[in-house]
Amino acid sequence: MTTQTQALPGVLTKLSELHALAKKSGKKRLAVAVAHDEHCLEAICAVDRMGLVEAILIGNEKKNT
Repeated sequence: MTTQTQALPGVLTKLSELHALAKKSGKKRLAVAVAHDEHCLEAICAVDRMGLVEAILIGNEKKNT
């Protein structure tokens, strides 16, 4: 027996829907306060490559290397 659930109106159910919505809304400025964190940098680079953000990085520059 399989059950199929329907999403509520306006609710995103797929990551691709979120990506399409973000592209449609245009590039946003994003300030990141712990930019020296490796996981943060990876995420910022990923959304920057997608053209979704203009990042402002705030953090310990010595820890970035």
